[in-house]
Amino acid sequence: MLSQLWKGINKKSFVITMIAVLVFIFLAEWVIHGVLLKGIYQETASLWRTEEQMKSMCIWMFIGYALLAKYFTFIYARGCENGGVGEGFRFGVLAGLLLSSGSFMWYAILPISLPLLWYWVAATMFEAIVAGMIAGAIYKKA
Repeated sequence: MLSQLWKGINKKSFVITMIAVLVFIFLAEWVIHGVLLKGIYQETASLWRTEEQMKSMCIWMFIGYALLAKYFTFIYARGCENGGVGEGFRFGVLAGLLLSSGSFMWYAILPISLPLLWYWVAATMFEAIVAGMIAGAIYKKA
């Protein structure tokens, strides 16, 4: 059953694409959340773990990024027709819409500001679109 899921996937191209997507997501998350939104997070510090706690748990973030990169690349590889940056862009838009919908749920649960919600949505859309374009540029079916 699982072997059927991988049928038709170029494994070497998949791994290269997944690593490129992972590096991009990791760097983008650091810039967006660690630099650009740092001030907003400091305003709501009581909601988040301390910086020391987050550093001690960073392996969990890396696991999450790795899984996201793996499944993002897998879905792209299974669904791409011709490949290319344009197809990656379209995939990224759809993935971004799916992934950013979670921000609205977090807004309902956490007492965060409306601007932070929109920053999360914009950041998620940006990351998904660029990651999709990376996947489109790198992944080759055969």
